[in-house]
Amino acid sequence: MLADHTRAMTFLVADGVVPSNEDRGYVLRRIMRRAIFRGRQLGIEPGEPMLPRYADVVTELMGGSYPSIVRERELVQKWLRGEEESFNRTLEQGTKLLNDLIERSRGEEGIGAQDAFLLHDTYGFPFDLTREMVTEAGFGIDEAGFYELMERQRAQSRAASVDRTVKGGIDIEGPPTEFTGYQSLEEVATVTALRDNVLKLDRSPFY
Repeated sequence: MLADHTRAMTFLVADGVVPSNEDRGYVLRRIMRRAIFRGRQLGIEPGEPMLPRYADVVTELMGGSYPSIVRERELVQKWLRGEEESFNRTLEQGTKLLNDLIERSRGEEGIGAQDAFLLHDTYGFPFDLTREMVTEAGFGIDEAGFYELMERQRAQSRAASVDRTVKGGIDIEGPPTEFTGYQSLEEVATVTALRDNVLKLDRSPFY
């Protein structure tokens, strides 16, 4: 898994994708974080630069056929090192909190949705890692409840801009645009308002 994930992230960054919370960047970030998490499980200490080291191996083995990963080697190293350092801090704090939750949940059915949501929303601990750790510990998790809380949070965010959308200083009245980026990266949408060079859609996978 580490080999596949490292190869994927090396090529993605070399192609111009950077870790973020949206679109391709979100996919890249998840790949990176799963690799870091698995490395920690295998005993690789957080002080060791795992991702940059493994990416160097990918570059050495495949650079002859794919010169772009050689050309962008420094860029790949920069993003992988930064993401690993950042996520190691998140992982250390989140893992401790989750282990405490698991210990307190012994004798119960599993981890509640509110606890999983708190880890995700407040501490930035990915839900898929929470689910994996809880499952490996032999517990269940209220997955449906977690996604319900996520949807409720998104609904509250949308409600904050119910009446108006402001783009580049231009106010466009009307109902809010439905964000669908968590379900799909493509969307068939209807233009609900048009003013100057600004369009407003009924739904969009982009912020």
